[in-house]
Amino acid sequence: MNLKSSALALSAVFLSAASALAAPPQDKGDIDRETAAANAAIAVGDYATAALHFDAAREAAARQSLQDIARRVAEISPLKQEQEPRFALAASSTLQFDRFLKDRETVETRFKNPEGKVVVVRVFGAEDDMEDFMFVADSPALIKQAALEKAEMAGGPALKRKREDGGLSVLMMSKKDHALVEVEGESEADVMAIVDKLETGAP
Repeated sequence: MNLKSSALALSAVFLSAASALAAPPQDKGDIDRETAAANAAIAVGDYATAALHFDAAREAAARQSLQDIARRVAEISPLKQEQEPRFALAASSTLQFDRFLKDRETVETRFKNPEGKVVVVRVFGAEDDMEDFMFVADSPALIKQAALEKAEMAGGPALKRKREDGGLSVLMMSKKDHALVEVEGESEADVMAIVDKLETGAP
């Protein structure tokens, strides 16, 4: 396949992904604009510029996907949402290793129970995030070293860490969304209430 046909194939993929996101108009608009700019560059043979626009479209689509997962979590959460989903640099509270899931761009949402106890839900979606997670999940030695518990859930494997204050952190994979969802809170019951909803609903 030559460069032009490869670029056109990529264009079709991005257009399909953009339409499948069902994003709000302003968010989907970024993806559509970048894709249109890439197609315009291809039409005049400027493949370097097209590649840049495709990269921007991919980045916008990835960010929109994280926001979409966070919105779906908020819709099914049994706890009151305290904060709109927001982008933040964060580290996993479950994988407390220096080299895994540190300073990642996530979408975070905070929830509160009636007593004021907080549960934070984080969504990780980079390719390296999936690799980090599976590297630990497939290593009994690392799981034992970090005092983690491994479980199998509907969306894929999950890792659990009990907190010293009685809370819990659960990091689970959603194979459908190619993302990780982490639920961390002061109350194990509240964390598991959200995890149970994720198991039976979305993502």
